[in-house]
Amino acid sequence: MLYAEKIRMKNGYENSNDFEKVQSIFIDFGKGLSEYPVDIIYDFLIKKPNSIKTIKKPNPFLKPLSKDGKKLVIAIDDLSKENLIMKLPKVVDIFN
Repeated sequence: MLYAEKIRMKNGYENSNDFEKVQSIFIDFGKGLSEYPVDIIYDFLIKKPNSIKTIKKPNPFLKPLSKDGKKLVIAIDDLSKENLIMKLPKVVDIFN
């Protein structure tokens, strides 16, 4: 099973809790933890649904979501209805 472990927010939105501002997601595809743009993960999930979960319990699957022509990714916990993609640790560049 693949797991989303971290996220990077778009520049200027590092403290945002808006899933639409997620720039990239960190996933280990067997070669170590690597960063992938959200649109690439979206396309991957279209081809291979239910293939990536969040590392955050209860580990919901990442789902592709298209909104206003944007490719987005969500991970909704069925019980709380919370988007757990936003509960993943945020990677912050110290040089921004």
